[in-house]
Amino acid sequence: MALTKTLSTAAEERFRAGQLGKYVTLAHAATANTGFDPASVYTDRTLIGERGLDFFEATLEQLRATNGGDYSVGKLASAFLVYLFHFAASGKKLQIVTRSGAVKLTTTVAANTAPGNIVACNGSFCKLGYLDAATAQLVPVDPNGVTPVGYVYSSGAQTGGGIASPQGFHVQYNGGQLEFGPGDASGGDGIGGLTPILLKQADLNKVWKYGEKNVYSADLPQGADVPTTGEPSDLYRPYVVVRSSSQYKGQNKDSLGKTIVAYLPARDIALVLVQPNSPDDGGKALDYYRDLLFSLSCEYAVGLDGSDSAMLYEYKTKKLLVAPGTFKDNFLEVAVLAKV
Repeated sequence: MALTKTLSTAAEERFRAGQLGKYVTLAHAATANTGFDPASVYTDRTLIGERGLDFFEATLEQLRATNGGDYSVGKLASAFLVYLFHFAASGKKLQIVTRSGAVKLTTTVAANTAPGNIVACNGSFCKLGYLDAATAQLVPVDPNGVTPVGYVYSSGAQTGGGIASPQGFHVQYNGGQLEFGPGDASGGDGIGGLTPILLKQADLNKVWKYGEKNVYSADLPQGADVPTTGEPSDLYRPYVVVRSSSQYKGQNKDSLGKTIVAYLPARDIALVLVQPNSPDDGGKALDYYRDLLFSLSCEYAVGLDGSDSAMLYEYKTKKLLVAPGTFKDNFLEVAVLAKV
């Protein structure tokens, strides 16, 4: 059954007439003998806005059922988007993988053939010394010469020699839960030093977007003395729409590679979004992906290392969907693996 039938008749007619772009193309597991045509699955941004998450997820759920699996890989604008359905309910988890020797990160990822692996993406921002940087231009360097920015935890133990990054954010899988928040990772499998994108404020029951400057809602009291950057006083926190982040600006460029991990608690869907560095179509700014994830009711999202560090590997197909630059592949220390 062609999944375009989930679109309205008018929308499908517009699509057939070429008036709708392939805003989201869901195209996974087409090799199975199911008659499933991945090119027939489209969702348009306007329709997402008009009909909301229920419509969008209905399409996703049909795709999941058609594929007979718990995840899908598709395209969203310039990026690959991985949907990890029923994340907590099905026992999915994030696992931190680090290089064990002077080998490429992509080699380390592909060699991890444990059952249940789904996808792996790049992880922490990393620093390295002058001599190791020169070596990495040619060959992989020993991981002992690489320092992740932010603490790295694997199976409950701190690893990788990361430096503290209290101003960054973290994502970690700990005690069966996917956790996001300010500061460094503190246990389970997780990494810190990340760029905040979306974070639910429990005390306000509200999701804050993050960006380059603070933005406040239209009902902010006239004459309120509020900062353009940094944390506002408790009196004005309820009016925050976008909270500034010093890290955000460096990632908010169209052509820059991006790796994002996000979560929709209401639907128990985790998302991994990876845009290649300098894509042919020019790419999209971080603001663009942030606003789309927010419109889909994501409550949590963080940006991992970007630029030509961006990497995505799918285990079922054994395909490197997004390849990092050779220099980065030779020294990046940490990958995030989703598995069940």
